[in-house]
Order: sequence, then C-alpha cells, then structure tokens
Amino acid sequence: FRRVLFRSDRPGGPVRDGRDGLDLRRLRATIAANLTLRSSAFRHAIRLALTVTAAVAVARACELPHGYWAPLTVLWLLRPDFGSTFTRGLQRYAGTTIGAIAATVVAATVHPGQYELAAAATVLAVGIFAFMWSNYALTAICTTGWVVFVASLAGIPELRAAADRLLDTTIGAALTLAGYLLWPTWERAGIPAAVAEVIETDRGYADAVLRSWLDRMGRDDDAIRRARDGARVARTNAEAELRRSLD
Repeated sequence: FRRVLFRSDRPGGPVRDGRDGLDLRRLRATIAANLTLRSSAFRHAIRLALTVTAAVAVARACELPHGYWAPLTVLWLLRPDFGSTFTRGLQRYAGTTIGAIAATVVAATVHPGQYELAAAATVLAVGIFAFMWSNYALTAICTTGWVVFVASLAGIPELRAAADRLLDTTIGAALTLAGYLLWPTWERAGIPAAVAEVIETDRGYADAVLRSWLDRMGRDDDAIRRARDGARVARTNAEAELRRSLD
C-alpha cells in the first residue's frame, strides 16, 4: 500500500510515482463507481454490515458471555454467494460442535495442567493456520478447541467456555443464513448475464468516446463519465461472478 501511495525508498525521501498515482486513481474510481445497488460487491457490503449489526444487537440484548463470537461468526461465514455461505455455515457449526465436545471431554477426563493446556493450545493454533485455506470444518474444530483450552488457562471452566462458544456460533450462523435468505444473490444465471453486461457496457463506453471524437462541439462529458462508471461496475460484477464460480 505504501508503494501505491508513494515511493519512500528513493534518495531524498518520498517521491510521487506517476504510475502508482495512476493506479491509485483507478482504484478510487472503481470504488466510487461501485457505490450503487447495481454492484454485487456493494450489495454484499450492505448485507454484511446489517447482519453483523444484528448479531451485535442480539449479543448485547441477551447479554451473552463472550458475545463477540456471534458477529465474528457472521464475518467468517457470510459470502457473496449462497453456495459457499451455506456450505461454510454447515462446516463451521459441525466443526464448532465437534471441537467443543472433544475439548471438553479431554479437559474433563485428563485434567491437564497449565503446561499441558498451553501445549494443546499451541498445537491447535498451528492447526488453525494449517487448515485455514484447505478445510473449513477442521479449522473450526481447531479454533473451538483452542478457545476452550485458552479459556481454561484463564480460569474459565471448560464446559462453560464450550457452551458459550457453541451458543454464540449458533446465533451467528442462524443470523447469517437468515440475512442471506432475506436478500439473496443467486449464481445460477449470473455469469452469462454478467459477461453480456460487460460487453454491452464496454460497447456503450466505446460509442460515447468515439462520438466525442467525431463531434467535438457536441461532446457530452457527463455521458462519457456515466458510461465509464457503468462499464466499471459491470466488470467488477463479472470478475466477482467468475471468481466465485472458480472457487
């Protein structure tokens, strides 16, 4: 990010870089163009913000212990498409349940000391990062076990820590699925329409630019700007659709 803003590795201090400055202007322009409900990214941002707000409100209203896990679950689960949101929700809930039960059983039967708890928490922390990008269910199992063992180190009973984690995850997962079902984005017919929109909006932008060249006196800068913004939104939507399909 520093490289994009300015180059500070040159003699004499920070010096503006023309190419990086152009990249930053394009980034700002793309963000500004997507501040519309036609943008799938903007719609998802609103959906995510409202669902996280609801999770925080429920946690505060119910005075949940460690209630921050509810909005954190929403941030982990809610994705722009229904398929990955539903799959991750099931995996997180199953992983949290298995992790809570396993960690509680181990803590209740083995009665590990401080060093054993620290060692177990370290192993599970490694598991979190090892499985984060390959298996979400295993990541949830390791995360829940880690929370239970760290809570035990802090003097919180294992059963209570596991129960709190499971309750907060259940609330967060339920709010995530409810938020998506109330404002869904279905992917089945999305890609053909998104690609077609990219072609059409690029055609419109090219047409506006060529018209301005042919008719300098009748040049309409507002029309060119609107066509360019529309093309940016269409491209962003298509890139997001293709990325989700590849995922």
